[in-house]
Amino acid sequence: MALLMEIDYPGVTAEQYDEVQETAGTRSGRPVPGLLGHVAVVTGDGVRVVDVWESREALEAYLPVILPATKAAGFPDAAPRLSEIHNVFIPH
Repeated sequence: MALLMEIDYPGVTAEQYDEVQETAGTRSGRPVPGLLGHVAVVTGDGVRVVDVWESREALEAYLPVILPATKAAGFPDAAPRLSEIHNVFIPH
């Protein structure tokens, strides 16, 4: 079942977010298996990330890739909000 992942990173800058994306994320040149959609918003407090994953298992398989990169870039520990998706439509 598809999964919505939402996470807020207080104090994180756009530059820190970009660093993570270039080393381990969507701009790294490596595929992110199971990721259907990714959005990042710079807020007044930091960065909010919203992902749509094919499944919880796909997200969990990606954590060993992304978590070391976020830690190296100085992201604070943050707990994601996870919600099972009833319906998802992503046009190609």
